Amino acid sequence: LVNVWSTGKGPTALCAHILADRGLLDLDAPVAAYWPEFAANGKGSVLVRHLLSHRSGVAGVGAPHTLDELYDWELTCAQLAATAPMWEPGTRSGYHAISYGFLVGEVVRRVSGVLPGEFLRQEITGPLGIDFTFGLPEKETHRLAELVQDRTDRTAQAALLARMQPVAVASLLNPPTGRAAANTPGWRAAE
Repeated sequence: LVNVWSTGKGPTALCAHILADRGLLDLDAPVAAYWPEFAANGKGSVLVRHLLSHRSGVAGVGAPHTLDELYDWELTCAQLAATAPMWEPGTRSGYHAISYGFLVGEVVRRVSGVLPGEFLRQEITGPLGIDFTFGLPEKETHRLAELVQDRTDRTAQAALLARMQPVAVASLLNPPTGRAAANTPGWRAAE
């Protein structure tokens, strides 16, 4: 098994689209219709489709966020709900690297009553026998490939990080993730 990183966005979106196909989720409805707390700080006009298309303006948590906080679904969703948009929702796109799964996933949870990983197991991976999961059960960790650090020069990477815009920092580095984080039990078990 390998860490899914951003390829988890597709299955998360699929969960939302299944709910939409069943008439339980309106992609043109405000997110706040399903998640009232999300309307805070000028996000009342954010539509579900804005979440799905990286256009919500909530590319990351607005305050410093730790890995331990990231592993707490309810806390991370509460912090995202409290975050002001980084641009006017619906007017442009920006990659929601870390926040996407929580934003779309929380709508899935509010509509279906279960976290997206459980919804995926019940509706897709379980019935189809697909070996895919959000949150790796401890009994399966022996099957997981460990990430290794490459030995390349980090000078160019450091220079790039120093020039990153605040939106990119919030999206990609709050909290900092990478090999060290991904090899921890907390990361592997997190939804």
